[in-house]
Amino acid sequence: HLADVLGEDYELTVDGVFGARTGDRIDSAAAFAAAHPDQVVVNLGTNDVVVGTPLDQVREDLDRLLGQLDSVECVHVVTVGENLVSDGLSLPRAGRAVNEQIAEVTAQHPNAELLHWDRVQNAAGLRRDDPQALLFDGIHPDGDGLMVLAEGYAGALGDCGRPWYLP
Repeated sequence: HLADVLGEDYELTVDGVFGARTGDRIDSAAAFAAAHPDQVVVNLGTNDVVVGTPLDQVREDLDRLLGQLDSVECVHVVTVGENLVSDGLSLPRAGRAVNEQIAEVTAQHPNAELLHWDRVQNAAGLRRDDPQALLFDGIHPDGDGLMVLAEGYAGALGDCGRPWYLP
């Protein structure tokens, strides 16, 4: 979906790791920074919610990760969906708490801005009367969700340095 939406306007590198928590990706952020990209999208935190990473640890890990990316012109940090369901457990309170940490830490890094996936997913849930809208398993975006997320990435990348919110 990303390649389709972004086209040839960007050189795209995806380095996702299934099950990774924010702290697991700090070294990867340093490696990305060493390659001198203009922009980076950070989409982490969901697994921190699912496994119950303590909030102070999420905050510390994200701060360290974003610190590794201080030389990048624009870092786009995606909030987590707040309608997560894992093993039958609904996790909206945990999702909101992690998003508070994400927002506070992101605000401390001048080159970083938020992409509000939580707002998009919540709005889709209200429109469809389904809190799991745009998700296929309670956690991961379905085909529609991936397309919406890719469009949000494209908008943020195209507006580097200007406020951007997913539609």
